[in-house]
Amino acid sequence: MISHGISIPWMFSTEWIRLDFQNPFDTHVKQTLDVDRSTGELRVFNVDSHWDIEGTRAELTLSYFEANNPSFAGKEYLEFWGESLIEIDLKKPCGRATWKGEHSKRWDGAVEWTRIDQALREVKKRETVSRIKREQQRLRNALLALDKKCAITGEELPEVIDAAHIISAADGGKEVLENAILLRADLHRLLDSKQFHITAKGTVVPNPSLPSGYLKLLANKQLPPEVHLRVRNALLQVP
Repeated sequence: MISHGISIPWMFSTEWIRLDFQNPFDTHVKQTLDVDRSTGELRVFNVDSHWDIEGTRAELTLSYFEANNPSFAGKEYLEFWGESLIEIDLKKPCGRATWKGEHSKRWDGAVEWTRIDQALREVKKRETVSRIKREQQRLRNALLALDKKCAITGEELPEVIDAAHIISAADGGKEVLENAILLRADLHRLLDSKQFHITAKGTVVPNPSLPSGYLKLLANKQLPPEVHLRVRNALLQVP
């Protein structure tokens, strides 16, 4: 799901928080991904974050408010709102995360989070087609929940949007958010066939041989800041 950060196995769901462990305390956490383990439903939460830092240790407080998450408004979502306290020691691969609900105490308690720190590339290995498809669908669902639209055109219709790799699967690119963006299906094919590329600064550069309609569409296009920040390291590693 992510290449760098932590995963937290709460009582009914697993939460994924992206952190750069080279400079974790400089990370301004704005969103988290939460996957319901029984249904597979993926939710994106907008959060307020605050760091308390002491040397190589820190406490990250994330606050979840209904006002910041209008798609989950209503009494049926009251259990989503509250505060999590995540204790981080850079010398350890895991730590404690504690949830305190605002309206309900049902999910209150402490669990152990696990650090995720992996490269964006891997040596290609043999996998079943079904497993590859599951991983691709999972990544696409996460991107749709997180970004919601094509990174270049702004197209929002899910049926015509693909999850596109920055580092291609053929080059060992992983199925993680830091290596993928949403693209309209036709643009995805053009990217894979190298009819345009995206620079490390997030600028779209079309091949001059493209039809005029595509040249006009791609002219002066830039990845959205949040998307560029997420995939910047992958852009630097494109062969």
